[in-house]
Amino acid sequence: MEKKTVKAINLKTDEVFDCELNYIQKEQWIWEINLDCGDSKFKAQGKDLFESLTEIRKQLNKKNMDLLVNGSRKNVTISPMMSDAGGASIYLLRPRLQARLEDIVNTFDPISKEELSTLDEQRIFHTKWLGSLKPTRGEINEAKKYPNGSVYRIDGDFSDKDAIPPEAIIGAWKVDGQGKLGEWILNPNFILKD
Repeated sequence: MEKKTVKAINLKTDEVFDCELNYIQKEQWIWEINLDCGDSKFKAQGKDLFESLTEIRKQLNKKNMDLLVNGSRKNVTISPMMSDAGGASIYLLRPRLQARLEDIVNTFDPISKEELSTLDEQRIFHTKWLGSLKPTRGEINEAKKYPNGSVYRIDGDFSDKDAIPPEAIIGAWKVDGQGKLGEWILNPNFILKD
């Protein structure tokens, strides 16, 4: 059994207080979280710790409480491989970017109350993020102009006359001979502007 002290917040009063969080793998695909916040105790199970945390947060929300941990941020997700490993790690998501190794964070590490999101905000962000990875209509049309070439995804606003710095190129799709987008290649030198 793993034990951690985590911060919880009263959503009505903004009071922040400590809770003891324990988690254990009950069976191969069942993880259980027990949360002790003094007068209030919570328990939830899921296929991984991220799903268990979601179930704990639903219970907390009914009492106008939430947890200030990475798993409560708007822009997080778990990959199938992370889920298979138990879910102690998750990805921070960035619009239009695939999750990268440097985006891995501990599910239960602390966050500020400004980073806290609702479960609905998480779901909406994840849906929009998935959509942001797909090529836009403009990128698809651009591919038709450059058979056997490449179409680049750029971060920022540049005119056709601007020189685009390499660190602003998110990545590129290879374009086949019929002008259709193919393999996506992430630019390892891309620098995300916050």
